[in-house]
Amino acid sequence: MFHKRHPLVNLAVNVTRHPFSFRGSRPLDDPSMEVSIQQGDTLRLSSYSSTLQRLGDAAGISFHVDRSPYYNPLDSQRALLWAARYGKQEELAEVLSRNHFEKAMSSSFRSNVLKAIEETNELNLAEAKEFLSSNELVEIVLNSYKDNVHLHQIVSIPLVIFNLPQCGIEGGPFRSSSLLTTTRRAPWIKQGSNTPEAFLLSFESMYSEFKRMN
Repeated sequence: MFHKRHPLVNLAVNVTRHPFSFRGSRPLDDPSMEVSIQQGDTLRLSSYSSTLQRLGDAAGISFHVDRSPYYNPLDSQRALLWAARYGKQEELAEVLSRNHFEKAMSSSFRSNVLKAIEETNELNLAEAKEFLSSNELVEIVLNSYKDNVHLHQIVSIPLVIFNLPQCGIEGGPFRSSSLLTTTRRAPWIKQGSNTPEAFLLSFESMYSEFKRMN
């Protein structure tokens, strides 16, 4: 949408992901990480699924989600940080999301994470298997879970924070608190559930700030 309005403007977004889970600091074997279906939940799940599919139809997405009671995306979060080393984080995120939401391949299971890695160009599957078999980045992800929930008080996702450092605009929970006293204005913060038009307004505002400063 933005590039259609401004075909000669190059808007590039450098993405930094911060692993999030509502589990916060709960241990990996916490039984609450398994979703139990109680009496009456079936109707609520059916209503939720109907609403989700209606929204998906409007966006051209056919939702088909695995209803396994097990939910722990630790390996998928680790894999995304690993893929970032090779500049393939967003490519892997796209495959993981598509498989999770449209093909009932839950990202909580390592086999599905590896399948997504295999589908992502230029990622080494053998190296990925070795990485996921280790404990590398486990503590990084778990600490991110804890900090996002308890320190930053983030309660819903996706939360998107746009900083524009070349115009002196930085802030949000993942930047130094000292920036709050030096930045010209607050960054643009959007919930992922916002409309495309809402994001377009933010991009237009960023472009206006950039032109004003340059």
